Amino acid sequence: MSKRAADQMAKRRRGNRLTRRARTLAKDDSRLAIDVPEAGALLGLSRNGAYQAAAAGTLPTIRVGRRILVPRAALMRLLEGTANPLKAA
Repeated sequence: MSKRAADQMAKRRRGNRLTRRARTLAKDDSRLAIDVPEAGALLGLSRNGAYQAAAAGTLPTIRVGRRILVPRAALMRLLEGTANPLKAA
């Protein structure tokens, strides 16, 4: 198997794993915040697309140390169409 084919297979496996994580997150998760790739998977975005949305301010984020997290409540307000998802209603 060529290196390119092996890389493509690994990429597919990572993508499937991320979607499985997103499915379990959507069911029942008690965490108040999720990381950017998980939020992107819930929204149907790629990992890079999720980080680009976070950098542009489209995806509401908070920084805890070196981690960038997306608060679940802010994500839900964003999906409901609230004007400013970072402010509580």
